[in-house]
Amino acid sequence: MVADALEWIVRNLDEFYPFKDGRPFEIKHGQKVGELAILLQSYVSLTGNRDCEPVKQISSLLISIQENPAFTDRLVRSPVEFVLFAEMYSALRSLGHDNQDQREMLQRVIDARFLDHTERLPHRAMDIVSCLEWGGFRHHFPSLEALYFTSMLASVPNAAFLDEDAIYFLTHVIMFLHSFGTRKEIGAPLPEKTLGRVLSTLLIACCREHHWDLIAELLLCWDCIGLPPTFITRRAWASLLDEQREDGAIPGPEWAEKLHKSQNVDDAGAADIYFSHHYHTTLVSIIAGCLQLNRLAAASSKPGPSLATLEEAIGEENRDRRFAPDHASRSQNARGMILRTRSWLDHLTAIELESPIKRPEVLSKILLGYWIGYSNTTDSETFDGLARQIGEALSAADLSGELDWSKTAPALKLIVAALLSSRSVFVPFLHSAEGFLQQALQALSATGPTDLATELLLYEKRLLLYAMGLQAQPYGIGLSDLTNFARALSFTGPESEVEELVLRVQSYTSFGRARRQLEKSNYWMSELIAGLALTYLRKYDLPMGSRILRALTYLGVETKDIDDCLDFLSLHQRPEGAFGFFGAQQYELLTGSNREFSADLDLKLPITIECLWALREATDSDWRLYQTIPRLISSLA
Repeated sequence: MVADALEWIVRNLDEFYPFKDGRPFEIKHGQKVGELAILLQSYVSLTGNRDCEPVKQISSLLISIQENPAFTDRLVRSPVEFVLFAEMYSALRSLGHDNQDQREMLQRVIDARFLDHTERLPHRAMDIVSCLEWGGFRHHFPSLEALYFTSMLASVPNAAFLDEDAIYFLTHVIMFLHSFGTRKEIGAPLPEKTLGRVLSTLLIACCREHHWDLIAELLLCWDCIGLPPTFITRRAWASLLDEQREDGAIPGPEWAEKLHKSQNVDDAGAADIYFSHHYHTTLVSIIAGCLQLNRLAAASSKPGPSLATLEEAIGEENRDRRFAPDHASRSQNARGMILRTRSWLDHLTAIELESPIKRPEVLSKILLGYWIGYSNTTDSETFDGLARQIGEALSAADLSGELDWSKTAPALKLIVAALLSSRSVFVPFLHSAEGFLQQALQALSATGPTDLATELLLYEKRLLLYAMGLQAQPYGIGLSDLTNFARALSFTGPESEVEELVLRVQSYTSFGRARRQLEKSNYWMSELIAGLALTYLRKYDLPMGSRILRALTYLGVETKDIDDCLDFLSLHQRPEGAFGFFGAQQYELLTGSNREFSADLDLKLPITIECLWALREATDSDWRLYQTIPRLISSLA
């Protein structure tokens, strides 16, 4: 990868020349020069290769730019461009080309405090200090370590809260602190273990978003910090290498490529777009590749831990995946959130029961929400009265032929049938001799060969019938089936593969009924699933993020990622108790053709039930929904 990418850079050196074809100087072209200088400095420092042809050609281009008055005379006229001149000078100085006139002017600008006349974010100030250290300049700026502790990494962030810009800020803080892997001594202890957990999640998220530029930067950061290789980093490297084009270039984020392709340009414009889309990722990937090769060479020169041992270390001291959670704080926070949701459900119940048209999918979800909020609590008796109100309303409407159950999920129908029958409330559609419960029992009792995918989809219904005392306990998949699928999971593949992974966890753990505890050698799997949960929450798919969070809790590994997920859900609970802020989507749906759409019932309610379910199971290790499903009363059974 490094060799092919470097060759592509050399073939396209004219694109880095800011005055190509007589064009006037623009900062976007000057920035490319600075980035090329960083590549040169880092490549030579990491490889020791000072005399190869690519180094000579890049150096020659930078020298020609450094000697061009149209470029260098900008030094004392624009503080924001200073870093470009410092990066170029430092890179060439490292190769023995020390332009003393340029050095004098750079030092004069620093001494005159010219740079103090503009405001910079911490990572931009670190950019300045990093290249000043490379060039050996006197300066009055804080150290890189001091700037680090004024940055967003002063406390380790929650990966789910980071948008694209924030991830770029994070990677640049780390890259500048470590001078792209060339700065060996860091003068302050850094939270490497917990920071590695965030990087791991972001690698999964960016792979799923096909954001190759950030993947390259995150992998570079991982090796700058010196964290051990993991299942996640190996798969991220494989994903990045697979994207390298035949010409050696590596693309930027997929969203940008789609934007470029939508533009109607001629061949020359298309060539410019191709270069602009590929050059930065290619530069970063070369640096990341050189640093990775250094680490691989160092590891091969001395005995080291086996792959299995490294994967056991995930969750122990190297990755800090296991920790002592504050269960009391978790439970207290959860109780407050559950109380707010119960109050909101009371509001929905009153409205729905008064409505002349009853919607069974709505009343069923409300009933499930009440069960999650009330079961096995000190006020669980309250559920009985609420269940009877809902059940009697459903039964009366069902007898009058007013109910349409087609929009109610099969598993939810089974849960409602169990909850109502245990309160001696019966709905003809669910409980009669020809009702849904009997039909489901007959269908799921039928013998015949089925494929694994079908069995995974049916497992939840079989488990519910078992909990109700109507079927034998279904067989779930084994650990090897789960781990083999998880190992083969594509980080860049379709969502259906993630959904199948969740189904497999649910089957292996019986939705948490089987108390599973992963061995140390399989902690990589909890890291993967935790990263996926935060990834889906980050892109605001709250239902899927909540489902994956539940799957994570079923595997019995305590991780700070669970708290990060809960913090995200807590922030996104509305004051009235529902989950999710979907004002824009709500507006689009309400102003569209679907005039019967209800924001509360059709949007917020299903999302809230998923979040509430995940919240309860993640904060109460003794409570699992499918352990609380009551058996049918004997006469009905």
